[in-house]
Parts: sequence; C-alpha cells; structure tokens
Amino acid sequence: SDRDKLRVGQALVSGVGASRALMKGQALLKPLADAGNGEAALALSASLRSVDPEAAYLLALKAGANRTSGASGIMDRLEQDLTTRKVLTLQARPLSAASTMSSPQEFVPLTQVRAYALAHLSGNGAVRSYVRAYYWALLGKAAGDQAAASITREIEARMRHRGPKAAAAWKAVAEKTRTDALAHWLAADYPTKLARQ
Repeated sequence: SDRDKLRVGQALVSGVGASRALMKGQALLKPLADAGNGEAALALSASLRSVDPEAAYLLALKAGANRTSGASGIMDRLEQDLTTRKVLTLQARPLSAASTMSSPQEFVPLTQVRAYALAHLSGNGAVRSYVRAYYWALLGKAAGDQAAASITREIEARMRHRGPKAAAAWKAVAEKTRTDALAHWLAADYPTKLARQ
C-alpha cells in the first residue's frame, strides 16, 4: 500500500528504523510525492538538501502547500543555501502550474486577503511565495488591516537582511507587485466596497 511505501521510504532515506539506502528510499517516495503526498515530499526534500537544494526546496514547497508538519522549517533552512533570486524563481514555478489568484476585478473580503497573505508567507496550506504574500498584504494594508501591514514589513525586512544582492533582486519584483496590487485595488473598487461594509 502507499502507506507502507511511505513508511519504508522514510526509513530508508533517514536510516531510522532501517539501514540507510538513499536511492531505494527516494525511488519509493518519488511517485508518492508526485501524486501529492506531503509527507513523501518532505522526506525526499530532506534527503536531497545537501546534494540538490533546488529540488529539495521545490519538494518542501509542495509539502508545505499540503500542510505537512515541518515543511516551513525545511524551507527556511534551504532558503539560507539559495540566492533570493533563485528562491523567488522556484516559488513561482508551482504557482504558475496551479494559480490560486482571483481575477483582478474580484473583490476579496479582508479576512480572506489576510488569510491568503499569511498562507503564502508561511507556506502552510499554500505555496510559499513572498511575491504572492506581499501582493495580498499590500491589498490588506491599503484597507487599513494592521496584520497585513505587519506582513509587508516582515517581508521587506527579510529581504533587507539577506543583503544588498537580495534587496536588489527584491526591489524590481516588489515594484511590479505594488503596481499589480494597486491595479486590483482600483479595478475591484475596494474603497467603495469597503465603505459599504
């Protein structure tokens, strides 16, 4: 069964509960991860961290989107090994495959805006995406939501603390994101709709 393959695969890649046999464990876990099993994706990610951090990060993104416990910590550690430009590129890959964005004309209630921002920032229940989190947080901030304003500050601080190259990589992306969020704000007529609530 898939549950048995997962258990055996985890044991083989970790060496806990079985002798370590990395390639055999990965071979058992890969089809499960490809089918959307977050635990398999997380175990594969951990096994690939030192040899292929990019593949490991994509798997951790998948695990987090499936709400797998421990995925956020692995994403955080892998982000230390990758450039900011690479992190942003890798985060965009699964998003383009399965977009969760609403239409720019659609009014999204503030509670949902905040939930989207938090989910994309943490990578728990949605693909971690600093760009997507920033987008939703900017919409919430414009509406006066303090939690959303805090998320924008957190993302900006993360990028500043990653160094000058990270700040430069983020600057262009952030400018486009601000433009897109403003376009959504205007097209969905947030000021009028919020005034009616």
